[in-house]
Amino acid sequence: MTTPSSQPPIDASPQPPAQTPQRTSTRPPLKHWLGMLAAFFVLLFFLTFGAEVLNYAYRSYTKPPASRLVGQPLPDFTMPTLGAPSRMVSRQDLLGTPYLLSTWSSWCYGCKEEHPTVARFAESKRIKVIGFNIQDEPQDAAAWLQRFGDPYAFTLVDGTGRTANRMEIFTSPHHVLVDAKGVIRWKRSAVMDERMVRDELVPMIDAMERQP
Repeated sequence: MTTPSSQPPIDASPQPPAQTPQRTSTRPPLKHWLGMLAAFFVLLFFLTFGAEVLNYAYRSYTKPPASRLVGQPLPDFTMPTLGAPSRMVSRQDLLGTPYLLSTWSSWCYGCKEEHPTVARFAESKRIKVIGFNIQDEPQDAAAWLQRFGDPYAFTLVDGTGRTANRMEIFTSPHHVLVDAKGVIRWKRSAVMDERMVRDELVPMIDAMERQP
């Protein structure tokens, strides 16, 4: 008689369903996107208003010390004029009449801002206003005047900026008041506004006219 081999008992109890492994999400959490969105708006704010803030700081100037060239003759120069490059103008040609040498460039943001003030002062005929275009392309300068108006008696052209450097003019805008003897009476590197005209430029012209 054959004895059946011993078998382990069969477990007939119900088995729990097999669990499917959970996939880990690689999508960034919501707070990550909110942080990026906030950073974007902060950057947009500075790009939008940063130029205005810098411009305000630039215009909210304090009166700087007088240039060492004030009281000295304007350095000699001979320069062509904008629109008529064959016409050369020298320092000696301008003797006998006081004038304001007003530096500008087509790439200069401050020049665009101050241009209406410069135009109003030139229209007052208080003194001759001569433009001084530096480090610019002639066609760009001419197009700029055509767009915004030309208040100058004429404009001198210094494409390299070397003559301007000898006058200690290193950027635009810059304004130099010269008397009839060719001597610098006032010199200012800033955006011209009504306050500057009223508080600085006009009093200097008055004092200059009172002197023999």
